[in-house]
Order: sequence, then structure tokens, then C-alpha cells
Amino acid sequence: MSREVVVAIDFGGEYITAKWGIGSQPCAELCWDAPVREPGGPAFWETDDCHALILEALAVAHFPNVDRLVLALPASEADAYRSGLEQTYTGIHDVRNTECRSQRLAVQVRRVAVVSQPPAPHAAARQSDAS
Repeated sequence: MSREVVVAIDFGGEYITAKWGIGSQPCAELCWDAPVREPGGPAFWETDDCHALILEALAVAHFPNVDRLVLALPASEADAYRSGLEQTYTGIHDVRNTECRSQRLAVQVRRVAVVSQPPAPHAAARQSDAS
């Protein structure tokens, strides 16, 4: 049985979902409304808000060592952002300590995997209805 600590954040739908667990055992999850992307604006994963959201997910998960951080992006953008996100989030991050407000928590992320997320089911259904 794997004891790998995994935090996975899915940016592919109308909600952003962060889940974490040990091995195949899920521990918890959080959901946020996905922001509306302004025409010509940066992708959400390029913004300070996204950086704060990722750090908040690490804080709430409260694991000092994360073996794998999985970031699921829309398939059309995963390759373009993979290298930058892997570099940014591999290493040690100083996050708020959700169990003791007067202290900080150092979280070490050993590996980052940026994966392609297929289109949301409702988007795929609309495409098949149009054909």
C-alpha cells in the first residue's frame, strides 16, 4: 500500500477542486468557484490569486511533506504552462499554519505533475449535440 502524500488541484471545470490524501485513501477536499477569464486576460494559473489558492490548499491539507502536487489544467493549456508551474511549486513553501495561528508551516513539495484535463462533461455534451 502506497503511503505517498498527494495534493491534487483540478482547474478544469466551473469549480476548482483541491483533494488530498495518503496513498489511495482520500482525506478531504475543498472547492472554489472558478473565476471568469476576461478576454485577453492572463490564464488563472498565471495570477497571484491562483498562487494564493495553491498555497492555501497546501496549508489546509497540513502535510509538511507532499510527495506529489498534481495540477490538472485544461488540455489546451497544460503543455504551455507545465515547465513554469513545475519550477514554481517544487520545493519548500511557507504557508499559514491552520492549527496554530501564531506559527507558519513549511511544506516541502517533492514533485509537481501538470496534467491535461479533458473538457468538462457538459462541454463535451454540447459539442456532440451540435454535430
